Amino acid sequence: MKRVALAAMIFLLALSFGCAKKKVQVEGPSIIGEESLTRRFKGYRTTVEIKARPGELEKILLNPKILEMSTSLMKIEFVSGERFRKLGDWVDYTIGAFGMGFNVRAVLIHYEPGREIWYSGSGGTAIFLFRFHMEDQGDTTRLTLSSELLEQGSSDFQRLTSLVDIYKLIAQGFEGAIANIQVQFDPSLKKEELLAKGIRGEFYESFYVGHQVSMHVDATGEEIFQVFKDPSFWREFEQKTGAQVGPCFYDLSPGKNPGVCPVELKLFGETLVLDTVLSAHSFEKYTFN
Repeated sequence: MKRVALAAMIFLLALSFGCAKKKVQVEGPSIIGEESLTRRFKGYRTTVEIKARPGELEKILLNPKILEMSTSLMKIEFVSGERFRKLGDWVDYTIGAFGMGFNVRAVLIHYEPGREIWYSGSGGTAIFLFRFHMEDQGDTTRLTLSSELLEQGSSDFQRLTSLVDIYKLIAQGFEGAIANIQVQFDPSLKKEELLAKGIRGEFYESFYVGHQVSMHVDATGEEIFQVFKDPSFWREFEQKTGAQVGPCFYDLSPGKNPGVCPVELKLFGETLVLDTVLSAHSFEKYTFN
């Protein structure tokens, strides 16, 4: 059996139930939209040397404070949650800028001790991806941070991006956070001198391919939600697709952390196992990474 860690590609399975209280009267399920699409992520990447071993460094990278940042125009602050320990752990933050405030939930979606730490964040219709890669250099660690942002649809966050270069602000915020780490492990360095170098990394774009289907169903959102919670629905799904899913796909409830959700796929004679993690979710929407 081949086991596949989610690395260069994000697997997103979103179950959107809607919040309408009134039934939509149609004759059976009616597909109203189906398309293959390519989403563009804008990103920032920077690499620095840290005078610490990966084991020492990851203690800081697993601390919720690592995702906090402050610039002259924007602030991301920790609100609630505990230290990230295992896949699926989440922490809540707020983003404040220009008098606007947004709630963001960050989830630990990939963790390879001493090497990789990934966080997925969701706020409104925006999706974030923060990736830390550690390369052991003996007495030091080569740390690469990649941060990516996808805007989907209309949102207050999208309006914010029309007022300010949000990607540059995020880059500046992470440069400050990384400078703090460098100074913590090497007191001979000065944070002011490190920040005086400006943005040390580079901006880039990534593209992710997906497929989307929309339909009308003669049921309320609550009734559809109950269908997705029924194990028999997923058994039928497995029979038709050949995929095998774990109980975390139907043991759904807002705020619950089901941990890692394995999905088995049979492709070209191979059995692939994807370790998916339930990201930020609510009654209307569930997203697996």
